[in-house]
Amino acid sequence: MGLVADVDSHIGFGGEMEPEHASEEKVKDLKTMWSEICKKKIDEAYEEYMVKSRLKSK
Repeated sequence: MGLVADVDSHIGFGGEMEPEHASEEKVKDLKTMWSEICKKKIDEAYEEYMVKSRLKSK
């Protein structure tokens, strides 16, 4: 079973993704956007894996 420490453990936001002079509110908005993108991609990858591994039919 795959477990993560918390809901944000997989996100990996930082470095060049965070504008140097951004306000806290802007950074919060960017992190929310990034989280939504990551969750969508993870869901897509999960579905593809389940079909390709034949653990789930199309």
